[in-house]
Amino acid sequence: MTRQNTYNKITKEEYRRCRKPIGIGSLVGVIIGATPDTVGGLAAFIAYNQVKQASKHPETFGKGEIEGVAVAESANNG
Repeated sequence: MTRQNTYNKITKEEYRRCRKPIGIGSLVGVIIGATPDTVGGLAAFIAYNQVKQASKHPETFGKGEIEGVAVAESANNG
């Protein structure tokens, strides 16, 4: 009996689509994070909203869009 790989890997196309949102999220996260008394969650919400507004397909956000996940995580970690 063999064990199947249960990990999902990101494709090159998905990585290419995430580069800009990750950059935006990181920048917003650093700026908001440098402000006293702010939390990473606030940066994630602001960055997510910015990328969603700039997206060519904002209707897919909130349904597992990889760009939305990438921007929120990078802003939170920024």
